Amino acid sequence: MIAADETVAELGHDAGPSRVQAVLIRASVAISLSPIYFTFVYFAICFVLLPFVRKHVLDMSLLLSGIGYELALFFIAQTPDIRYSQWMAICSLVVLSLVIGRRLASDATARS
Repeated sequence: MIAADETVAELGHDAGPSRVQAVLIRASVAISLSPIYFTFVYFAICFVLLPFVRKHVLDMSLLLSGIGYELALFFIAQTPDIRYSQWMAICSLVVLSLVIGRRLASDATARS
């Protein structure tokens, strides 16, 4: 049953999920409990990447922007969930992909 018990009488309708919806509900709950939604993972990625991007201004500015935004939120919204930390997560993943791409490109040129 999806609806709360007290609303079934009000609405006159008691709906349950279909098989596909039930699978999607279980999958979304499993994903929501995974480390992909832990804010400290992205915060750690930002700090780990800092030494690798010392000479790249764009990468450094993205990381510092994400870290600064997160530190500002520490005083405004003291909650561990991801909804306030999306900018830091995006910055950390973008810079991570830039660092990996740059590393792969330098390895490819070194081999040829």
